[in-house]
Amino acid sequence: MSTSTLRAVYQQLQPNAKAVFVMPDIEKFSRYNPYLELLYQHLNEADERPLQLSSTSILNPLMLLIRARRSVFHHHWFECHSLLAAANAVWKIFWLILYRLFGGKIVWTIHNRRPHDQSGFQRLNQLLRLIWSKLPHRYHLHCQSAVKIMATELGIDMTKCVVVPHPSYPANIVPRKAAEAVLAEKYEQDYSRLQRPIIMMFGSIAPYKGIETAAAIFAKQQLPGTLLVAGRVKGNISTGDDLRQIAAGTANIHLLLKMIPEDDVAAFMSIADVLLFNYTDILTSGGVALALSYQKRILIPAKGCLAEMKIPDGERFHSQDELADLLSRECRKWSQ
Repeated sequence: MSTSTLRAVYQQLQPNAKAVFVMPDIEKFSRYNPYLELLYQHLNEADERPLQLSSTSILNPLMLLIRARRSVFHHHWFECHSLLAAANAVWKIFWLILYRLFGGKIVWTIHNRRPHDQSGFQRLNQLLRLIWSKLPHRYHLHCQSAVKIMATELGIDMTKCVVVPHPSYPANIVPRKAAEAVLAEKYEQDYSRLQRPIIMMFGSIAPYKGIETAAAIFAKQQLPGTLLVAGRVKGNISTGDDLRQIAAGTANIHLLLKMIPEDDVAAFMSIADVLLFNYTDILTSGGVALALSYQKRILIPAKGCLAEMKIPDGERFHSQDELADLLSRECRKWSQ
């Protein structure tokens, strides 16, 4: 187990490598999340032998085999929540076994302890994930805590794990008044009238994020502030219905259950006083990295990489009771 750079990992595995094949497609993925672009942006800096960085499709596996001895295959994520996804995983496993036999080297970035979508196929996903975990030559994680968690979860060799921290997101901090004006025009909502502090839960809405629980705490305590939930409902539609039902009985929860375009992220971040994350299960979080880039006060659970992350302004909680106390203190100090 070591802390390194991706460049060093690739060179150690395949000294004569000329190419790095990345999956999923960097350009397509970056339309929704700049993570991959940011992760690889410094790959070839100050190096006389730049690596060719390209996204690849497992539908064109012959390219991988032809260039196996002079390339590294770097895969991100692994989830099977449908029969189609399972068939795709089996296809990948077959060709990557051949890729290994032809001399190729494989790196896997483990982003999640388990799939966030738990709607079905858990046993099949677990089986295929265990098989998949035997293929990589190196496992890339974002913190030391994640290494220990995944070594236990998948039974992988910790000496094959490397830590390369989650990249920081660029921030476009704008004055609050300007941000409120932008959002008022685009969303027909006067955010300047929301009671402060504005505690925001931002991003796609899914059961593992514990948004319903946080909303229920807010509603029960009738806290002097606003819980702003902004993002599209992902997967389980009933999550959105449950949130609407909780919010219906209180004026201090504001819901915007829709996709937030990348252009509007800065405005939402700039009107928030506090960012709240209430993950029930987490390994690493891009949302927290984004909040830190915007220099926001954050409230996070002491889980996964969040347990060891440096937070200049914020607090950690270990239970929902602790979260309830923390939210109460956070809101009431604004009213004093």
